[in-house]
Amino acid sequence: MVSNAFSLLYLCFRVYELNSCFSLDPCTLEPNQKKMNQPQLWKDTGAVSLSFDDGSASQLEIAVPTLNQFGLYATFYINPRTETDLAPWREVGLSGHEIGNHTVSHICSRNFGWSNQKSLETTSLAEIEDDILLAEQHLRNLLPEQTERTFCYPCYQNHVGEGLYRQSYVPIVAKHFPAARGTDVPLRRSRGVDSRCE
Repeated sequence: MVSNAFSLLYLCFRVYELNSCFSLDPCTLEPNQKKMNQPQLWKDTGAVSLSFDDGSASQLEIAVPTLNQFGLYATFYINPRTETDLAPWREVGLSGHEIGNHTVSHICSRNFGWSNQKSLETTSLAEIEDDILLAEQHLRNLLPEQTERTFCYPCYQNHVGEGLYRQSYVPIVAKHFPAARGTDVPLRRSRGVDSRCE
C-alpha cells in the first residue's frame, strides 16, 4: 500500500515538474495557485493516460480519492474473480473512471516462478478467451452503464503455449476490445525489478 502511495506521489510530482496536466505543489499535493493562473496548453496539445492494474485495496483507498480530488480520471484494470467483491468498483466507474478488463485469473508466464498456478505456457487460446469473456461478463454485470472498455494483458504478456506451439492472443483481444494495453519491453526481472502488474 505504501509503495502505491509513493508511486502516485511520484507521478504527481513528475506531472508537476513537466508543467503538464495539472498544477500541484509536489510536497503537499495541494493546488498551486501561482501555476493554476498560467495557460494550460495541454488541453489542446496532448493527454496523459493513467492506469492501475489488479484492483488492489490501496487503489480504492489512495489512488481513487487522490485522483478525484484533482478531477483526474484513470483506468483501473481489475480481475473480477467473483461478482461479490466488486461493489466498491461500481462507484469508481460511476464517478467517471474506466473499469478495464484484466482477466479473471491473471495468468502469467511460469517464468515468474508461481509453480502452483496455471501458466500461459499451459493455456490454450480457447482457455484464455474464456477467461477474458468471464471477466467481461462480471464487469458488464457490475457496470452496465459502461458499454465499452479496454483490456490490459496480465504481466504485459500476450501469448499462450510455448516453443513451436506459442501463439499470440492479440487477435482474440482485438476481437472483443477497441484497445489494449501492453508492452514489448523484455522482462526486467534480471535487473531486480519484478515486471508483474502492480
